[in-house]
Amino acid sequence: MQIIVPTVYKAGNKDQIYTFFLATLSYYIIIGDKKKKKLRSFEVMAQSLIPPCFPPFIIGDNPTAVGSRWDEWLDRFENYLAAMDIKDATRKRAMMIHFAGEDVYKIFRSLEETGEAKDYEVAKAKLTEYFKPQQNIKYERYVFRRAQQHSSETLDQYFTRLRQLAATCDFTDVAAEIKSQIVLNAHSAWLRRRALRNPKLTLKELLDYGRAQEMSETQASGMERTPDKVRPVSNVEFCMRRVRFKQ
Repeated sequence: MQIIVPTVYKAGNKDQIYTFFLATLSYYIIIGDKKKKKLRSFEVMAQSLIPPCFPPFIIGDNPTAVGSRWDEWLDRFENYLAAMDIKDATRKRAMMIHFAGEDVYKIFRSLEETGEAKDYEVAKAKLTEYFKPQQNIKYERYVFRRAQQHSSETLDQYFTRLRQLAATCDFTDVAAEIKSQIVLNAHSAWLRRRALRNPKLTLKELLDYGRAQEMSETQASGMERTPDKVRPVSNVEFCMRRVRFKQ
C-alpha cells in the first residue's frame, strides 16, 4: 500500500497553515498489484488527526480548595488518557503538563527533582505535593459542618453535596460523618426521629427511609389535591329553573 500526502505550503502563519491542512488534507491510497490499481480519496476529519481538547486546570483565588480541585482535574485527565488509549509514560507526562495550562507549566518548571521525560508518576506526584499543602483541613471540615439541606433540595441531592464536601475533609469514617450531618440538618423531623430511635441505622438504610418518605409525601399530596368544588343547587333555584324551562 502506498500513501501519498499533498504538499502544504510553508508560507504564512503557522496556525493558518495548520487550519488549512486540517480542512483540505486528503489521503490518496493506491490499492492493488502492479497490473491493476484503483485510486480512492477521502477527507480526513480533524478529530482523527489530533486528540480532543481538554480543559486546563484553573488554580483560582481560593487556596483552600485548590488541592481537591487538582485531584478532580487529575482524575478526569487520567480518564481521558484511558479513553484515548494512551499508555506511553512520556506522552502521558507531556500531555499532562501541556493540558494543565500555562500557570501549571510555570509552577512545574520551578519544582525540583521532577524526573526525566518518561517519569509521568514523578511529575504527577510533584504537582500533587505542590497543591495539596494549600488545602486547609480544618476549614474544609468547618464548611462541611455548616452544610444544611436547602429548601429546594432532595435528600439525594443533599447527600451528593455532602459527599463532595467530605472528599476534602480527610475523615476517618466518611459514611458516619455524612449520616450525622443528615440527621442534624435534613428537613425531615420524621427521619431524624427514626435515626435517633435506631442508632445502629446505617447511612444506606437512612437514605432508603428518606427516599421512601419523600416519595410517599409526593404521592399523598397529589392524591389530596381536590378539584374545584361544584356549587350545590338549592331547591328553590331548581324549581325556578324548571318554571323557566316550561315557559
